[in-house]
Amino acid sequence: MGYMLRARLSSSFPSIIVTSQLGLYFLHKDYMIAQEAISHQIHVRTRKFKREKLTALVALASAAKLHSHGTHVAPHGLPPQQSGAIDSGGGGGDQR
Repeated sequence: MGYMLRARLSSSFPSIIVTSQLGLYFLHKDYMIAQEAISHQIHVRTRKFKREKLTALVALASAAKLHSHGTHVAPHGLPPQQSGAIDSGGGGGDQR
């Protein structure tokens, strides 16, 4: 009986070691895949952010260049306002 118990225990320990090693391998592989996916997402978003930032800076520089030459550029593509075009309604004009 003792020999049978020792034989079963000695055969179960290698299987426990092998299965734990396989489990650790698969966990490590899963971790590396997740880390690569997250780093790829961060890389894509930072590249997009840098591109948007550069586009905004170029637009700001061109607006400043046009403004220095006397041309008024309104923000966000809105038409520029004329200085006398807005009537406050306080006086003048025909009020009925």
